[in-house]
Amino acid sequence: IWGKASHYGESYNGQPLGCGTGTYASGNTDIIAVAPERYGDWPCGTRFLVCGVGEYQDQCIWGTRHDACPGCTRNHLDLSEAGIEAVCGQVGACAIRFRVVTQAAP
Repeated sequence: IWGKASHYGESYNGQPLGCGTGTYASGNTDIIAVAPERYGDWPCGTRFLVCGVGEYQDQCIWGTRHDACPGCTRNHLDLSEAGIEAVCGQVGACAIRFRVVTQAAP
């Protein structure tokens, strides 16, 4: 799936994750949040392989849906700062490609 990645922001450190799986940490590359229209498609616990595109196409992370991103659109994933830097080469936003590896039970 082609999409977009953005990041939470360090101000979220220590805040509870929407799936009840702990608290947000900027250095945790496993944390992924998804758009409201994907909540049913990708429930909490869904695993993803997320990769950068272009010069970053070989930079990938494995991550899990731990949260919701109310401001995200359909194929937009919100990653931690460590996650976005790993796939985009910087903290910001970038184009990505990703796939659902496993889906959690509803």
